Amino acid sequence: LRAASGPLDAEPVGKCWRSEVPRPELTATEVVEVQLRALQENDPMTDDGLAKTFEFASPGNRAATGPIRRFASMIRNGYPILLNSSSFSVLSALRVGEGRYAVRVRVVAGDSFGLGGEEEVFFWQLSKTESCWMTDAVMPEAQSSDEDTAAAAEI
Repeated sequence: LRAASGPLDAEPVGKCWRSEVPRPELTATEVVEVQLRALQENDPMTDDGLAKTFEFASPGNRAATGPIRRFASMIRNGYPILLNSSSFSVLSALRVGEGRYAVRVRVVAGDSFGLGGEEEVFFWQLSKTESCWMTDAVMPEAQSSDEDTAAAAEI
């Protein structure tokens, strides 16, 4: 599904991720696609894809996960499936409040890190910051489900 990004036959924004910058014209889903493509094509020698992904992080996210060296380490150690994946797909996108979106994606691991072929579903949480969509958080679906179950148990 591409509920947040426009016509299905449009040229995917993420394909030209190197030249993309946060801008009002990008939808929440397009921001996720830019980040996923950047991570997929990340050059481990320069970490250009990681830097581009960090560029689309919200100010609060950057404050919590930065600087870039710390962010890169967090991705490599906690979410290696996102780096140099063989494929990814947007499963759904949902407006969850004023200026907030949740985008659900499936990532298929590449051969890096010995994860080839493994699949994992992630939730991207985005908010409109300075008129642009930016990522507040990314979490594996299993973690999100565990947190939802724990929250439901507290009610």
